[in-house]
Amino acid sequence: MRYRYKLLPVEWREAFHDYQRLLARRFAVVSALMGLIIVPFFQLVELWPQLGVQDHWWNHLGWRILPLVAAIGILVLRWRVPDGFWPRAMLILYALSGMVMMAGMVADHLLEPDGPYAYLSKGLVVVIALVAVLATAGARDLILVYGVPLVAMAVVVMRASLAPVEVFLLLFHPLIMMAIGLVVSEVLYRVRLEAFMARQELEQSASTDILTGLVNRRAFDARLEAEHARCLRQDASYALIMADLDHFKHVNDTHGHDVGDEVLTELARRLQGALRTEDELGRWGGEEFMVLLPDAGQHEAEPVAEKLRRAVADMPFHTSAGPLSITTSLGIAVFNGEEMPSKVARHADLALYAAKENGRNRCESA
Repeated sequence: MRYRYKLLPVEWREAFHDYQRLLARRFAVVSALMGLIIVPFFQLVELWPQLGVQDHWWNHLGWRILPLVAAIGILVLRWRVPDGFWPRAMLILYALSGMVMMAGMVADHLLEPDGPYAYLSKGLVVVIALVAVLATAGARDLILVYGVPLVAMAVVVMRASLAPVEVFLLLFHPLIMMAIGLVVSEVLYRVRLEAFMARQELEQSASTDILTGLVNRRAFDARLEAEHARCLRQDASYALIMADLDHFKHVNDTHGHDVGDEVLTELARRLQGALRTEDELGRWGGEEFMVLLPDAGQHEAEPVAEKLRRAVADMPFHTSAGPLSITTSLGIAVFNGEEMPSKVARHADLALYAAKENGRNRCESA
């Protein structure tokens, strides 16, 4: 498993698993619906005298029941457990049942001198190709799907005592298609993996502040709106803390913007280190940062704000211009049933303004 994800950052792997599960569910449902139409159709087609398989109609029906049962199982799970972890396992089982179906029907006709090899071998090749497309995790999904029918057919061929030429003619095209299927499934998997990584990188670049690595205002606003909506539904609470560096313009004017960037980067690191895992820290703009504290009220927010203030003020910032003493002012606002999250943010901004007016390097509440 590790070698398959060596290009995938650890923090993206859970999201990729979710993407793979969604893809497997879609493949499973679509292929199950198609199977419930196509398999009975071919069963009825075999009543035509020209095909010469009327005498095997009931035997073929027995083999075709396998994928039909698997298809019904997929649709039942989709209805009863839509968000379960069943899709990939059921998709593999469905693909395996299709392979067993075709391999079984071919094996039934091995000893017949005028058996419908052309008709059935074409069906086997088509199924081999189709299940390759359904392998959402690449070639490793096909080891079982191809391996079990192949071993079973090899056993049947050996017991049938067929001539080498007959064995070659019987297995040549299915084996070639299996090799192609393994390559195709692996290529499709890698294409999906690379497309997922490209999409994640695009989303990350669109939602991340380049300098600090924190979420930008756009992404923070989305997180804030989601938390605000949750609190409205559940009658819960959250708190916002807005932090702004004191006299940051003086730092830029005296030491240059490169040193100012160093200060902002270190500030982000210190603020992040003082927060809980579930708290959200984002760069609001310029030297302003915003903290979202889920499930927090005034009693919980004030100690956090003080902890953030001390994380900045207690130790100098080591920069290329030497150590600098930096402080920050913070404003606290708690959700109190406001209709829009922007109103809560506005209260935090007003509290921050009060902290500036009252001497800086302090916390104030709205």
